Amino acid sequence: MSEREDKKKWTKLITGPAGMRILLILGFLGMFFLLVSSFFPQGQTEEANTNTEQQEEDLWEEYASQTEEKIRRILSSVTAEDDLQVLVTLSGTSADIYATEESADTQTSQGGSGTVEERSQTRSEYVILRSSNGSEQALKLKTLSPEICGVVVVSRFADDPVLREAMVRVVTTSLQISSTRVCVVARGDEE
Repeated sequence: MSEREDKKKWTKLITGPAGMRILLILGFLGMFFLLVSSFFPQGQTEEANTNTEQQEEDLWEEYASQTEEKIRRILSSVTAEDDLQVLVTLSGTSADIYATEESADTQTSQGGSGTVEERSQTRSEYVILRSSNGSEQALKLKTLSPEICGVVVVSRFADDPVLREAMVRVVTTSLQISSTRVCVVARGDEE
C-alpha cells in the first residue's frame, strides 16, 4: 500500500462512525481517570504541610522557652533569688514577607463636553524566581516572628517598689515591649 492509501484509510476511520466512537470512548476514559484521581488523597502534600506546621510550632515554643530562660537569668541577677519564674506568651504564628513589584497604568479620555477624564490603576505582583529545573518560587524577603504578647514574672520581691520597677525595666528593655505587657506578681505564701 502506498502512503496516500494509508492516509485515506486513517482519514476514513477517524471521520467515520467508528472514529467518532473511538474519540468518545477516549474522552470518557480521560474524564473517568480525572474523576477517580480526585478521590485519592494528596497524602504527601498534606503530610508535608502538617510536618512544616508542627516544626514551626516547635520552633516558636523553643523560642519562647529560650526567651523565658534568658529573662529569668537576668532577673535572678537583679533580685538574687533562685526560684524566680518567668512566662512569655506569643501571639499568632510567623508571617512571611515577599517582594512585590508595583505598576501603574494611567488612561486619559476626552468626555463628550470637552472634559478630560483620567483614570489610574495600580497593580501589585509578587517577584517570582525561576530555578534551573523550571520550578518557580516567590522571593521571600523575611520571616516575621510571632509578637510577644506579654511576660509574667513571679518573684518574692514583687512587693518592693524599687525591685518591681527594676524588673519591669529589665523586661521591657530586653524584649522591646511596653510596660503594659509586663506583669510582676508576688509569690504566694509559702508554709
